[in-house]
Amino acid sequence: MAGKESKRIVDPFRSDIFSTGIFQRPGRILIIDDDPDFNQTVADTLERENHNVFKATTGKSGLEMALADEPDLILLDIKLPDMAGFDICRELKAHPELRYVPIVLLTGIGGSDVHVQAIQSGANDFLSKPFSWPVFKARVSSLLKYRRAVASLRRARTELEQRVKDRTGELQSSNERLLESEERYALAARAANDGLWDWNLETDKVYFSPRWKSMIGCAEKDVGDLPTEWFRRVHPEDRDSLEAAIDSHTNGASDYLECEYRILYKDGTYRWMITRGLAIRNGENKATRMAGSQSDITVRKMAELQLLHNAFHDELTRLPNRALFLDRLQQTMKRMEGVEHYNLAVLHLDIDRFKIVNDSLGHMAGNQLLIEMGRRLRKCLQPLDTVARLGGDEFAILVENVNNLDDANQVAGVIHDVLKEPFKLRERDVFVTTSVGIVLGKKKYLKAEDLLRDSETAMHRAKAQGKARQETFHSGMHAQVLTVLHLENDLRRASHANEFLIYYQPIVCMKTGKLSAVESLIRWKHPERGIVSPGEFLPIAEETELITPMSLWVLRESCRQLKEWQDRFPKVAPFSVSVNLSGTTFTQPNLVAQVKDVLEQTRIPSGGLKIEITEGVLMGNIQAAITTLSQLKGMNVQLLVDDFGTGYSSLSYLHRLPIDVLKIDHSFVSNLDLGDKNLAIVKTIMALARNLELKVVAEGVETAHQLEVLREMNCDYAQGYLFARPGPAIEVEKWLTADKQWIPA
Repeated sequence: MAGKESKRIVDPFRSDIFSTGIFQRPGRILIIDDDPDFNQTVADTLERENHNVFKATTGKSGLEMALADEPDLILLDIKLPDMAGFDICRELKAHPELRYVPIVLLTGIGGSDVHVQAIQSGANDFLSKPFSWPVFKARVSSLLKYRRAVASLRRARTELEQRVKDRTGELQSSNERLLESEERYALAARAANDGLWDWNLETDKVYFSPRWKSMIGCAEKDVGDLPTEWFRRVHPEDRDSLEAAIDSHTNGASDYLECEYRILYKDGTYRWMITRGLAIRNGENKATRMAGSQSDITVRKMAELQLLHNAFHDELTRLPNRALFLDRLQQTMKRMEGVEHYNLAVLHLDIDRFKIVNDSLGHMAGNQLLIEMGRRLRKCLQPLDTVARLGGDEFAILVENVNNLDDANQVAGVIHDVLKEPFKLRERDVFVTTSVGIVLGKKKYLKAEDLLRDSETAMHRAKAQGKARQETFHSGMHAQVLTVLHLENDLRRASHANEFLIYYQPIVCMKTGKLSAVESLIRWKHPERGIVSPGEFLPIAEETELITPMSLWVLRESCRQLKEWQDRFPKVAPFSVSVNLSGTTFTQPNLVAQVKDVLEQTRIPSGGLKIEITEGVLMGNIQAAITTLSQLKGMNVQLLVDDFGTGYSSLSYLHRLPIDVLKIDHSFVSNLDLGDKNLAIVKTIMALARNLELKVVAEGVETAHQLEVLREMNCDYAQGYLFARPGPAIEVEKWLTADKQWIPA
């Protein structure tokens, strides 16, 4: 009788149980997704595999269906109209009857933080939409096998426990045959790839299957039958939690045993395991035996740790990201509470003119610059300090235990010094600078976000003050930030409200004294503030990428105006108009086509357009600059190097550039009155231009003495306040009507 009944017991360790029977029958799968089309597509795919599919479009209805009729697998979208998928997943896993049901979270959102939340909510797996259907079906099949194995074990244990209660003596031998059979354990181990264990709590002896031993690199003889063989190998940090989980289950406080821990491998490394088990109790509900399995989850754990790392680190530079930086900053602020003379500083850094490097040399070079920037910043700091990449070309530094502002300024000074060495990008030496904002973590700050915000405010102030410098935050900067914000909003509106206009400044021929050309300079007529200085709004336009449409508008309008003047004043009209192009505009891939379109539409005479490019823009990517300049030169556009001598060292490349004119920067001209040193610089530029057969324009001529010195050097052209300040088109027409002699003969 006992033998017949024991045969009816479902043996969860049979070697063929994973390839026949319940492991081959269709699964009952619940889809919870608010997209009916997606639901139907998934249902059709699964039903072709003979699975039974149930569909829910809200979190509430999905929970009700799962509780009413326990499925084998749940496919759950993370975004539902009434509940978050993460919350639904936690609620399902908290239910005793559903905690073993595998859940796959379906995400339409990228990013490692979503994957981390999926794992933390208890999901068994996650898939990003749109996903590969073969991969999807393989994962469904794998999870269904896992579900059925667990279900089989639970049914077997439940039946065994019930029979122990009903027929303790009769089934005791059956249980012993089942649980003490090393052959059956070995077969199950081979089938499930898990290590099995059986602990006789009364004798305190444990049977470890061969697979259990091999999972930790041990041979059969290496592991005895005492519990200490297990526990002494568990990582010291995990041992208490494992013992607590076992005690909780054997004492009846939990329905099952499940615990994750690290265990020592024979080679001295640790591997992650998860153990699951169930206890068998006698008629007095006392646990007498406990059996279960051990699974190697090292790969999954490493993936989880990598996801967590990715969630808090920048993928490119491997530095902490904004989230981790704010967390460390908040923790440091807490440590600072109540500690006298302990202070911290936050430095907010932005690479000056990074966009020019990115646009001229390409994104790969830009990324290389960011990586190397991170490395150099780390070398400037103490081990306890933190450097993070906040995004784009912005970095933040947390300096701990500073005494005063001088300490923070000293760190900023070290950073400026480190950046004096060129960066090697695509076999080119590129020099960069950074603008730094500094704020001290005084006691008034309660939130890390506020500290970071104020450091960013100070950084923007440093940029506005000329870049390559540092500024310390003070309360008045908030008002300045609001002003800039309002100015940016007004600037976006201005382009649609026709508030921009062009002022023109004469360029005079030194030999004839007559008007030779005019330079176009954009102005903004604000409806409330009047004329806004270009130095105030052009940097904002550069940062917000409004500069290119503004530059192209100036180009088109200047050419149209030049054509009008030449038609109205054919004898005295200026021969050409000079237009500045920003670095962002110059590196646009369709610039040449746009210039050609303007020339064809306005029909100005050949050579009537001059384009000015700063020295720094040309040196960003010399080969690309040569290509663009050559194409412009092919359309008979005259080319000028603006602010020559103030930027990059371009002497070794100057002879290769197809340019016509060098413009001596006003800083050199205005200092001609101060001594021989500035005079020597101007003479050197003049001599260089003569050797390269280039013309020269001297900017910023303000005094008669400066003009006389330039005439003695045989300078070709001059412009400056000595002749006229920039003015509207009507002023140019007055000059043309009077046919003015700008320089006495």
